[in-house]
Amino acid sequence: MENSSRQVGEVLYCAGQIALVPCTMQLVGGGIQTEATVSLSHVEKVLKAMSRNTELHHILMANCYVTNSKYIPVAHAVWQKKLDELKKAEDPEMYSDLAAVYGMLTVVVVPCLPKDALIEWHVIAAVDNPPERRTFVMKMSTEDCQIECEAVESSSACSASISVRLSLISPSASSANLDRTLHNMVAVFRQAVKKLSEDCNAIPLCFRTFYKEDSFGAETLQAGLQYYLEEQLGEKTPALILVPVMDLPEKEVIHIACWLS
Repeated sequence: MENSSRQVGEVLYCAGQIALVPCTMQLVGGGIQTEATVSLSHVEKVLKAMSRNTELHHILMANCYVTNSKYIPVAHAVWQKKLDELKKAEDPEMYSDLAAVYGMLTVVVVPCLPKDALIEWHVIAAVDNPPERRTFVMKMSTEDCQIECEAVESSSACSASISVRLSLISPSASSANLDRTLHNMVAVFRQAVKKLSEDCNAIPLCFRTFYKEDSFGAETLQAGLQYYLEEQLGEKTPALILVPVMDLPEKEVIHIACWLS
């Protein structure tokens, strides 16, 4: 499992953790609850193997892939349970505000995963001091949709993660005013980058865009986002990666997870 992971400076990249039994390399039995718990436990072990004192609270960004919409709340529940257990083990006063120190979780639904797994975790962690991280949330609402942006910056100001979520208020909004909506999403993202601390020199590297494939055309989405990223970020334009998914949580139709380093 460690072969799918690497460390660059303070940053730990851990990808592709599913609920395999190490001695047999077969999936555990028991369904989504067991798979979610075991696979996230593998994430913990890989992080510790790369940096001895690293825990889940060092994660800055977590992307979780599941194969059924019904598994989304399970992934969130297992994630939250692990964080709660960690909070109890650590200083309660130091970790009183979980949202301020833990990274962001993105859960998306995909058609299938390796070995027919039900859930898979990809995380990026930073070997920093989580209680000293900086976080903020920004929102923009129109008649048709809501854009919510959240950022978490490592305590060393060397890396950060920014998520931008588009949720529909009107069912017809997916095709109407798409160009204006993409402009607004990139504008909010640009504001978030500017709002990072003065000491943060991290630049956007990967603009991973999960989108409901039945809501948008890939070519239109690619062209619109690329245009506005180049227009508003210039030389700091990150690599745009489109990932079609079957479903996203609640009313989300686009979820952007961007890594800065």
